[in-house]
Amino acid sequence: MGDSKDEWLNVREVMDLVGLGRTSIYALMEQDEFPGSIRVGAKSVVWRLYEIELWMNQKICERTR
Repeated sequence: MGDSKDEWLNVREVMDLVGLGRTSIYALMEQDEFPGSIRVGAKSVVWRLYEIELWMNQKICERTR
């Protein structure tokens, strides 16, 4: 996929990228502190890479304040 704004990640890829476990990711989502997932099947969800990258950049900016 050419443009990262269009790339989708499954939960394992998100976990590897951000260094958090599944439980932590879903807990942050419940608190509206992590990008929401997109349901693509009965038991399948994905996240947009672009939104995950924005979240990570926000965390970096918060660290440097």
